[in-house]
Amino acid sequence: MEKPGLRDPAKPETKTLMRAMKAAAAVRPLEGEPAAPGDAELEEYAAAVAGLEKAWAGAEAAGGDGRAA
Repeated sequence: MEKPGLRDPAKPETKTLMRAMKAAAAVRPLEGEPAAPGDAELEEYAAAVAGLEKAWAGAEAAGGDGRAA
């Protein structure tokens, strides 16, 4: 694995990353839904994705690349 530290749930940054992934997945607009998502739903998803990007950067900076932090 290229970034083994990203799989270590004992690391706080990895926990934050996992939570951010779940949060973004929970509000992701689904294809094939009867109605297109509204502005509020899209804004919520955009905020969740921004949080995920921030969590990813934090996890990588904390040693997600397998090197000592």
